[in-house]
Amino acid sequence: SGRLWSWGDDLKGQTGSATETTRNIPAVVANLAASNQVAAGDSHSLALLRDGTVFGWGDNFGGAVGSGTSGVRTAPEMVVGLVNIRQISAAKASSAAIDAAGVLWTWGDNSRGQLARPLSEGSIDRPARAQNVPALSQVALGGGHTVGLDGAGKLWAWGDNREGQLGLGATAPSGPAPQAVTALAD
Repeated sequence: SGRLWSWGDDLKGQTGSATETTRNIPAVVANLAASNQVAAGDSHSLALLRDGTVFGWGDNFGGAVGSGTSGVRTAPEMVVGLVNIRQISAAKASSAAIDAAGVLWTWGDNSRGQLARPLSEGSIDRPARAQNVPALSQVALGGGHTVGLDGAGKLWAWGDNREGQLGLGATAPSGPAPQAVTALAD
């Protein structure tokens, strides 16, 4: 039916209960039409509805909910400006979505360049088009880095690389410029 259920810690509104009360049994997230996908960050959540729109709720640190507002959002709110979305991802305090054309939209914390936006922009409270990213079919956010798969099967990575998480053969910080993970070219 596409109903979305949530439970667990709700200190920052991440279950969408509108009460900030921890749930120890699953309950339906109210006011959402049929959902296709869900993504969870540390303290925020996203839902992709069947009509291609995205809703966010929970801790809005850095704008991770994408509503253009600040503060905890205890109930789902439409993410500003997204249409025809096909895939979503969330991690820590960052969020991402890919539209039907393969365009990557990112918002939230950009402290490591994980949004593929200049570090000087800081956090972004509503979706912005990622820069220099090819058309993608899938995206996955990590704690401070991002990886994306293009239509040809090539993997791209950007953001924090202090632990070598970008797969580029070095552990120096990388930044917002997407780089191909060439070790997977075989």
